[in-house]
Amino acid sequence: MSLSNLQKRLTLKGKIKGLESKKNLLTTERLLAGKRRDWYWIKQIDSDLQIVNEDLEEALIKLKDKTYRS
Repeated sequence: MSLSNLQKRLTLKGKIKGLESKKNLLTTERLLAGKRRDWYWIKQIDSDLQIVNEDLEEALIKLKDKTYRS
């Protein structure tokens, strides 16, 4: 069974909401690690943030360009 365009769009919006939430959490953790000057955690969080930002950007482009329709 194939998903309808509405289901695909709602799934993509859910993914975007989750990625934005994760980005906010990582940003908060990054600020706390910065206050503690915990360079190891800053490096780890920055790496995770980069991945989340790339995934979020890709998902937003798909939503904007409506490429979820196939």
